Amino acid sequence: MRTAKQTPVPIDSDALRANLASTAQEVVIPERYRPLFEAVAGLHGVRAALSEALAEYFHTYRNLDAVIDGLQTTLLRNWPYFERDERRAELFALLLELVLRLLGEDLDEGRFSTLLRAALLWAEAAARGGHGRAYAGSLADLRAALARALPAHTAAFLERDVLLRNLVQRLADWPGEGPAWRELLRQVLLAGYRVAAAHLDLPAWALAQGEAGLTRPREVAARFSFLAAAALEDLARRLAAAPAEALPGPGFPLFSELVERTIDELFRLEDLEDRFAVCLFLLKDETLGYRQKEVMGDLVGVVKELLRPERHVDAERILSRLTAFFRGRDNEFLLQRFQCYEAIGKAIGESGNVKAADHLIEDILYWKFQYPDVRGATDEWQTVVNPYHLPKVRTWMRIIESNPALFERLAAALNVQLRLGGVFIADTDLFQRDVSRFLNADIRPIYFVAKQLLRTFPVYFNEVGAEGELRAVSTEIDEICNRRDSLMHFLRKQVHAESSNRLVDFSRAVLAYWRTLDPSGLAPYVSENTLRAVADERGLAEGPHDVL
Repeated sequence: MRTAKQTPVPIDSDALRANLASTAQEVVIPERYRPLFEAVAGLHGVRAALSEALAEYFHTYRNLDAVIDGLQTTLLRNWPYFERDERRAELFALLLELVLRLLGEDLDEGRFSTLLRAALLWAEAAARGGHGRAYAGSLADLRAALARALPAHTAAFLERDVLLRNLVQRLADWPGEGPAWRELLRQVLLAGYRVAAAHLDLPAWALAQGEAGLTRPREVAARFSFLAAAALEDLARRLAAAPAEALPGPGFPLFSELVERTIDELFRLEDLEDRFAVCLFLLKDETLGYRQKEVMGDLVGVVKELLRPERHVDAERILSRLTAFFRGRDNEFLLQRFQCYEAIGKAIGESGNVKAADHLIEDILYWKFQYPDVRGATDEWQTVVNPYHLPKVRTWMRIIESNPALFERLAAALNVQLRLGGVFIADTDLFQRDVSRFLNADIRPIYFVAKQLLRTFPVYFNEVGAEGELRAVSTEIDEICNRRDSLMHFLRKQVHAESSNRLVDFSRAVLAYWRTLDPSGLAPYVSENTLRAVADERGLAEGPHDVL
């Protein structure tokens, strides 16, 4: 068994020392991984990177992002050094074992996609090298693991389908493994066609819109005919019947290629109003993945062009389309809605179109405002808050910034909404940058309204609990209690890990509990489990009660 050397921490604080006392441990890397260290014994940098990655991997309180980053360094940058060793097949199997164990865990889509990318790139590079056939058994294990993971992580596979195709092409002539990898690619292709048929049937949508919704609906339908459900179903039937040797082939496009072609055809649409409508259709959900940013960028450009004064386009008609699109989806695609309205609001602000601004303000005020709706906290000290609250506030602020005088009514409405429903800002939100940008806008015409609005925001670090005596005192009390007082431990951890503008009220609730011994006032601030623990630990509050 190998003991990992811990990297010294370059900072120091009372809280850090207290945390290290309970979380620091001597990480033991299993003996079976010793060959990895022996293979790079003379390479300090490679060996240090491996040691750090495995120490994090086998740590009880490991950071998954750090683990994945460490594995990527070893697999994608340092693998050639391991491959020099005669035991390369064993080394490959040991590293793959680590990867497969992670892939089998309950990873979110982002982490799974990142790890999948690293595994596919590494496998293709290893198979391409001079010792590729030595890894055939391990690559079979990788294929089996990916086949099991496909149903639960379809989006990640579609995002990385080009890398999978490259690996399949590399293994195409390998006996046994070639056909098996082609079958995996077949399943990924079929999954992509199903997703496209369900979410990207632009021809059916265009014809359903008719001339009332599009200027040239038939032209739009014809341009995107390759996305018609019938065409995709026919493609899926041909793919299912095709021999494995036909894969991969030009007759069976990848999902990413369908998306690429869709965006290319979007950019070729000459009618700007039709292009605007198609952008909205593509932004209705997250089917395009990271390519949504390109469509959003095109939407902004189209709106700016449409709203140029010399075009004399009816801005209200454009906004009416946007409103009609979203009103049928009142609680869906909220982030996409915010992004669309922000893009259009900024374009209107820059153009100074008063009539369009009035229409936009009416539309924005129509939607239910996203209040914080704080609902206590989790056992991990995280405040349970409406995730759309801060994005909504930021959207309104950025629209106002584009032309403060034009959007004065929106600034006043935001001030009223925040005073009615409150505002929640955590120190990790770094909202100070938003306030600085707002102040850099030309707020002189609405100085009084802007001043009243900014007063509602907790923007100083002491207001969100990121620093100050509360941080040091909560740590000291928790340590005096040897971390046995669940309430003080919860307060201390929230101060350090989840600081927000609610910490002062939370502290007052703790003092009220000590004074009355009634824990009901703590319910909005702690988790249910912590509240039950506080009730069981009443004896710990009797000392402070006597003092107060």
